[in-house]
Amino acid sequence: MNIDRLFLRAIYKFLEDNNQRTIQWEDVVKSCFEIFPETFSFEKYTQWPDSGKIHFCVRRCRDQHNWLVGSVRTGFTLTEIGKTMGSVKIENKFYTDIEKRKKGSGTDSKLLNYIGEHPLYKRYLKNPKSFTLSESELRDILKSTMETDYKTLSRNLDYLIKIIQDYGKEELIDFSKKIKEKLGEIKEDE
Repeated sequence: MNIDRLFLRAIYKFLEDNNQRTIQWEDVVKSCFEIFPETFSFEKYTQWPDSGKIHFCVRRCRDQHNWLVGSVRTGFTLTEIGKTMGSVKIENKFYTDIEKRKKGSGTDSKLLNYIGEHPLYKRYLKNPKSFTLSESELRDILKSTMETDYKTLSRNLDYLIKIIQDYGKEELIDFSKKIKEKLGEIKEDE
C-alpha cells in the first residue's frame, strides 16, 4: 500500500469520526500514528510517531496531487478526490516498504547489517565456543586501522554494543562480548 493512501485514510477517518471538516497538525500526527503505527513510527523508536514522514505525506498530497488543502496554521481539509481516496477501506495496513524499514535504512541499521553479514561473524556462528579473533580482524570489523588508538576502538565498540541492545539484536550480544574480550587484550598490550 502506498504511504500516501494510508495517510489519506487516517485523515479521512479522523474527520468522519469527529464530524469535522478540518484537522489540526497535532491530530494529523496522532491519527496517522494510531491507525498505522508501524508505518508512521520511527525506525528505531517505534513507540513514537515520525512527524517528518507525515510532513512529507502532507507535502505530496497537498502540493503534488491536490488531495489536501490547508496548512499547519489553518488546519487541513481533504479535497473531493482526497475524500474519495481516503474513504476506501484498507485491508493491508502496512506501507509496502515496511519490510525494508524493518531491516532499516539508517546508519545504525546499516552497521548492524554489516556486522551480521561480516565473514568474522559468520565464522563465529559456526563454532561460538572456540571462536577467537586476531587484532587485525577486530580492527577490521570495527572499521579501523592498525594505527587507531585504544580509546577510539573502545568508543566504536561501545557504540556498536549500544545499538545492538537498542535494536534488540540478541544474536549479536555474545559476539560483541567476544570482541570486547579481545579489545581488553589489546589494552593490556599497550
